Amino acid sequence: METPLLIAASVIGLIAIKAVLNVSLFLLWKTPIHRAVEAGLLLAQAGEFAFIVVGLAMSLDLLPGSTGQFMLIVASLTMVLTPGLAELARKLADRIENRQNERHPDAADQMEDMEGHVLIAGFGRVGRMIASILDREGLPYIAIDKDPIIASGARASGLPVRFGDASRLEILQANHVRQAAALVITLGDAKNTELLTQRMREAAPHVPLFVRARDKEQADRLTDAGATAAVPETVEASLQLAARLLEGCGLDDEVIQRRLQLERA
Repeated sequence: METPLLIAASVIGLIAIKAVLNVSLFLLWKTPIHRAVEAGLLLAQAGEFAFIVVGLAMSLDLLPGSTGQFMLIVASLTMVLTPGLAELARKLADRIENRQNERHPDAADQMEDMEGHVLIAGFGRVGRMIASILDREGLPYIAIDKDPIIASGARASGLPVRFGDASRLEILQANHVRQAAALVITLGDAKNTELLTQRMREAAPHVPLFVRARDKEQADRLTDAGATAAVPETVEASLQLAARLLEGCGLDDEVIQRRLQLERA
């Protein structure tokens, strides 16, 4: 209570410094600016680890008691402000996104009119193989991956890969999964794969689901959950999953087999 202005200035300063650093890192990873601002503010508060570090420093006499107490008060207040920061982050992100759409109406319209594409959930080895086959056949696709390095690297190469958690139904819906020609699920997490398959079958029963499975048992469970095709994970099985996808997109068998032979070579 003796230094309220200094405490308030320190709280604001800590949040501001962390927000700037976080947003800069997200932009470096080529995250869209509205998402970078939102995530940067959400991570701007001090973490619980501050209590451990400061407390240990005080117990070892590395910090004077008054300084340590001051730091703990500042850290605590930033954490208390987290709900307000979350609401502010959401509003700022929405405002920035709306301004971007106003400046680039053609891009916004393109997103609204998107249909007939293949949506690939996960851009790992299997996802990249399927994307390569679709690309060579001239079939439009969008891939989603939660690894920012993978997503930014793919975009730098000109590939339509977006950063996001593809196991979340709302992320797929934002990429117009209901208007997609098919959804390919190549997630590495078995539980999320089965849960997403069930949710997708309920949310968009008309969209064909082609799913990578870890083994025969999981493939059977995915088929029971509503997958159009579920193939156990091997390189050859990945090609077969791609073949089922191309078949679902209307390509004839001769073209499909020729494409698979090229991929094997």
